Amino acid sequence: MEENPIKLKLMIDAGPEADSERLELLTHELRRELMDQDVDLVEIPELREKPPEGAKVGGIAEVGTILVTLAPSALSPVIGCINSWVSNKSAGEIVIDLNGQKLQLKNIPSSERQKIVSEFIDMAKQKGCAG
Repeated sequence: MEENPIKLKLMIDAGPEADSERLELLTHELRRELMDQDVDLVEIPELREKPPEGAKVGGIAEVGTILVTLAPSALSPVIGCINSWVSNKSAGEIVIDLNGQKLQLKNIPSSERQKIVSEFIDMAKQKGCAG
């Protein structure tokens, strides 16, 4: 039986001290990590709003946001990858949105983070979003 793909929206907050260049660097770094996972698609969406006056037109990325398409069976390893990535950062957080259900990951003690990750994956399984 073929699994219907699920979509995650990741929103990166690099912390109060970070500028847009730092956020862009983190966005692309996490995107590369996710591309090494068993996922169908990892993309940084383009802005939907009109660019600022005087800005060059075309292909302006929505820095700090990553869209991931994956099989439900890959949800646990992908969230594990994101969790590991967050644990290696000293500030900021990532919000994972799965059909309106949100998981906020930040650099808190590993045991606390693992508990909320497990609860999120269990919830996804109960709603039929994960294999």
